[in-house]
Amino acid sequence: MDHEERVQEIGRLQRRLADLQGRQTELESTLVGHAKSIREVRARLGNPFFYSGGKHGRPENATQTVAKYTAYKSHEPGLALVLEWMAIHKELKTIRDRLLALHTNVTDR
Repeated sequence: MDHEERVQEIGRLQRRLADLQGRQTELESTLVGHAKSIREVRARLGNPFFYSGGKHGRPENATQTVAKYTAYKSHEPGLALVLEWMAIHKELKTIRDRLLALHTNVTDR
């Protein structure tokens, strides 16, 4: 790779790095918001668990019965966010490694 190609590749990687870092920040904020609204998510999509046995009849467990059980349906929105975050994290590492291989300083965020 000649000098001009190297400069162009570094620029391309740095732009992609910045874009991904921005998306990762947005996603982390979305994940925090999702975690804070988990009760609303479960009210809308059901519970990934239910109580049975001795705890089943308690008033505080009235919304956590087998009738409200929907397996992992309420996990799906959060799981999609986590999987996207993981994919971004993996691509960020790949880009940082490539920039280091090109003898460029790389900063974490």
